[in-house]
Amino acid sequence: MIVRFYDKTNDELLKFAVIVAKSEGKWIFCKHKERSTYEIPGGHREVGETIEETARRELYEETGAIKYELVPICPYSVTGTDGIIEGKEETFGMLFYANVTEFEKELHSEMERIFLFDSLPKENWTYPVIQKALVNRFLYEHKIFGIKENVKYMDREGAYIIPFNNEKIGVVKTPRGYFLLGGGIDGNEEHEECIKRECLEETGYSVQVCEKICTAETFTYHSSLGYFHPIQHYYFGTIIKKIQEPVESDHVFVWLDIDKAKGNMHPQMQNWAIEQAILLRKKQ
Repeated sequence: MIVRFYDKTNDELLKFAVIVAKSEGKWIFCKHKERSTYEIPGGHREVGETIEETARRELYEETGAIKYELVPICPYSVTGTDGIIEGKEETFGMLFYANVTEFEKELHSEMERIFLFDSLPKENWTYPVIQKALVNRFLYEHKIFGIKENVKYMDREGAYIIPFNNEKIGVVKTPRGYFLLGGGIDGNEEHEECIKRECLEETGYSVQVCEKICTAETFTYHSSLGYFHPIQHYYFGTIIKKIQEPVESDHVFVWLDIDKAKGNMHPQMQNWAIEQAILLRKKQ
C-alpha cells in the first residue's frame, strides 16, 4: 500500500475525511462496536457535502465532539492493499486536525466508545498502514513543546503569519523580545480574520494571509495565567501597506535578517515555525 500527500488536489477527487484529534493534549481514538482495535475518526464523504462538512459530521458521530477547532492539513491518497483495505485505483481524502474542548455524554454511531491516550498506541490499530502514515504527516507539520503535567490547562488558540522580504522576516519587537505577527483568536474568528485584526492592532499594517506552514503547541506555566496551553497556527503572509497607527504602542514592526530571526523569537515554538517556513520556502 502506498500513501501519498499533496499540497492540493481537485475537490471532486476527495472521497474521505480523516481527523487527527486531541483533547487536553491527549490523542483521541475510537473503538467500533464490532472491533477490538483503535482508529482515528473519519469516513466517507456523502452526496452534497463539502469535505469540511464530512470531517465535522464524522468527528461528531464517532467521538461526540461538539466544541473544537478544525484545521485542514493536506490532501492524501491511498493506492494498493494493506490486507484490510484493498484497491488498485488511487483514492483521495483530506486530512484534518481537531483540538476538542467538549464532548457529548453519549455517542450516536457505530462507535462503542472513545479513548484518550497520553501517547500513540504502539499496536492494535484498525488501519495501521494508512492511519499511522496520516498521523506521521500530522506530526511533521505539528510539534508539541513542554511537558504536560496532570493538571487542568488553559487552552488558547492563535494564528500568525511569517512574511518574507528577500532575506528578511517581518516580526514585532516588544519589551519582552521578538514575536511573530498575530495573536489569540477571539470568539468565532477564522484564522485569517484573527491575523488581519492582530496585525492592524500590533503594527498598523494590512496583510495578506497565504498558505499554511505548520502548527505548534506548548504546555507551560504562565506567571499570571497559571498552567497555559497555547496552540498556534502559522501561515506565509505578505505585508501590504500601513493604514493606521498601531493600537499597541510598545509593539514595533521590524524586518530582521533571517539569520537573526532564527532562534530569537521569545516563544520557542515560533523559532521552530520559522525553521519550517524556511524549509518550505526553499522547496518552492
